Amino acid sequence: SEGGAADRAERALGKLRVARSGPHAPRASGSSAAYDAASGRLALLGEGGALRVLELRRSLVGAGPGEGLGDRVQIAAVHDVLYDGDAVQGLEAHGLALSQGGQFCSIYGKARDSESGSPALICVDLAALARYRGRDASVKCKTVQLGASRLGSQRGLRVLRLRWHPRSTHHLAVLAEDSLTGQAVFQIYSVDQHHLIPEQEYSLHPDGRFGMGFMDYEDRRTHLSDFVFGPPVGWGCFTVLLLATSGAIFSLCPVAPFGAFFPRAEVAALREGGLEDEEAAAEAKVWLERAFPSEDLGPAAGLEVEVAPHALEGLAPALCGPFRALAEAPPESGKGPKALHLAMALSCHEGCVVLGTADTSSTVVAHVLVGDFRPQWADTAVDSIEKAGKTVALVCDCDVLHRGALSLLTLDTVALGEGDVAQKGGRAAPSAVPQLMVNPLEPGQLFCHHAEGVHAISLRWLEGLVEHLEEARASSEDAMDDARSDVSLRDLPAPHVSTLLQGTMM
Repeated sequence: SEGGAADRAERALGKLRVARSGPHAPRASGSSAAYDAASGRLALLGEGGALRVLELRRSLVGAGPGEGLGDRVQIAAVHDVLYDGDAVQGLEAHGLALSQGGQFCSIYGKARDSESGSPALICVDLAALARYRGRDASVKCKTVQLGASRLGSQRGLRVLRLRWHPRSTHHLAVLAEDSLTGQAVFQIYSVDQHHLIPEQEYSLHPDGRFGMGFMDYEDRRTHLSDFVFGPPVGWGCFTVLLLATSGAIFSLCPVAPFGAFFPRAEVAALREGGLEDEEAAAEAKVWLERAFPSEDLGPAAGLEVEVAPHALEGLAPALCGPFRALAEAPPESGKGPKALHLAMALSCHEGCVVLGTADTSSTVVAHVLVGDFRPQWADTAVDSIEKAGKTVALVCDCDVLHRGALSLLTLDTVALGEGDVAQKGGRAAPSAVPQLMVNPLEPGQLFCHHAEGVHAISLRWLEGLVEHLEEARASSEDAMDDARSDVSLRDLPAPHVSTLLQGTMM
């Protein structure tokens, strides 16, 4: 009955409200909920790191007399997850993420039972929930700590963002920052292989290197806050886009988890294509040969090819950026709102990707990232761990290169809230930090969940921009470049903003 469904929803969401009224979390764009469309699982964080997983199902229902059938999302089951394993007890959880297919749920925060509140990162295997499909139950799920060796030795490290890699069901990517030195690090964990250390770790230096690294207390100007993976085309498959609190955007390429699967056609095209720069082309060829051995790309190969464990001696991916702006941007202010979240739409045109950023004032900015994704390397030390002649883990420093083929065109700014929530009384609670996502069925639509509600933003200029670029490309490459930089804001329709849910969510 509808009343029973409402009661079940009320019960399922109860602990989430408790979490939102609790202590404020640190400056990290965490989320109290995560959803996986493939499995229909909705994971909710509660007080003390309690995890509740809802099974959501779509069903056809009568939409009313003469209106035919409609669809409704129903809660098929509610599972309270009991941690089984070496998970941190009394976890002060700050955020979570669900893997593709919904088998793994990763949670990060701090351990309350430790004197210094050491960082904690756990992974919960939700496979046991399958035995209780459609039935409410408390289920014991295998739980492991990730990076216990790394996090235990660097207690100032705090996790800023978790995302599961789109080409793997068992690779978790983590962006973290040392609260003492401001040093950012990007890590990749293989949750079904090695738990104590990350499979790959990249120390990021957006401001260049300071001192000797270990005792570096310089005041860093650039602080990274979020990341997304590039579009699934060309070198975009192996690109990570990173957002700074100033709104600047950087790229890291190439990055590929060991054992992940990528489209065979894209990899073959990269091996045959090459790059304009001879030195970069030679380095790219070596990397592709190490990551994708030739025998895996033969005629008998399937649609996807697996990444082999690899490391290039003395060469690490370079951090490129910040991207050159093609249009005038508002002046930056160190005391203004901080850009906390980054969302990316699918490629809307060859060499053109739509990006959205949201800051603590609930302002969403829409950009077009123009150019070709390309790998860049820097000469630096790369440490790798070998086992039975194979690379099982690598650690390297990624120096910044203030060059690249990508540019940034800012087209829209949409203010959804009033004031900067980060300045209204200490740190922002997890629910106050804006969450931005792209409608997978409509790349020109963004959803923003912020402190004052949920809004949908439709970028109505997207179709016209694509046509504009197509016409320019038909003329010449020079005309294409001019078209990218000369887009007039007056000629583009304003975005359409609709309110999906209104109300304070603190």
